[in-house]
Amino acid sequence: MPAAAIPIIGAIAGAGGSAASAAGGKKSQNKGNQLAQQQLQLQQNQFGLTKQQTGLGNAALSPATQYFQSLLQGGQAARLATSPMAQLIGQTGQGAQRAIQRSECTACDPGRHTTWR
Repeated sequence: MPAAAIPIIGAIAGAGGSAASAAGGKKSQNKGNQLAQQQLQLQQNQFGLTKQQTGLGNAALSPATQYFQSLLQGGQAARLATSPMAQLIGQTGQGAQRAIQRSECTACDPGRHTTWR
C-alpha cells in the first residue's frame, strides 16, 4: 500500500467512527427524550390523583366544617352543643356557692354569719 493512501484510509476510518458516534448519540438522545416523556406523564398522573384526593378530602370535611362554622356563629347548633357543658358548669358553681354558704367564718362568732363575706 502506498504511503499516500494511509492518510486517506485514516480519514475514512475517522469519518466512519464519527458517523457511528453521531448515530449512537442520536439513539442516546432519543432514549433520553423517551424517559423525559415518561417522567412527564407520571407527573401529570400524580397531579391528577392529587387533585382527586383533595376533592374527596374536601367533600369529607364539609359537614364538619359547616358544623363548626355554625357553632362559631352562635346559632341553634351552638346552643345545642354547649348546653350540656353549660349546665354542668352551672351546677358546679351552685354547689360551690352552697358549700361556701354552709362554711363558717373562723374569724367571727360561728352563729353570726349565714353567708360568706
